[in-house]
Amino acid sequence: MGMNAEIIAIGKFSKNVKDALDYAGYFYDDVKEGTWVITSLFHCNTSSASRDLASALNLDPWDFNTHYFKYNQLMLAPLQNMIDSDSLFDESYIDDFKLLAENGFKFIYRPNG
Repeated sequence: MGMNAEIIAIGKFSKNVKDALDYAGYFYDDVKEGTWVITSLFHCNTSSASRDLASALNLDPWDFNTHYFKYNQLMLAPLQNMIDSDSLFDESYIDDFKLLAENGFKFIYRPNG
């Protein structure tokens, strides 16, 4: 059985993060500031990509002790390398990751498989 993975982001809604969330911005027009929301980033559909994502974040894909992590600038270079070497991810993933982190979102690596 193969593995897939993603990053789950959890935080409080504000208008400046709505374009970094899962749904089109207009879906959040009536959401009140401070409402808890969840979104996902870096969807990996293969075992290889899932392991590469974990490695880029300096996580062990099957060590659940490492899955909750805090964003830091050091993560950007390995993630950028993933984006540059693989068409799986778009540059906007990095921008959304940074924006959500700057707005207090928390992150969890979520493997499946």
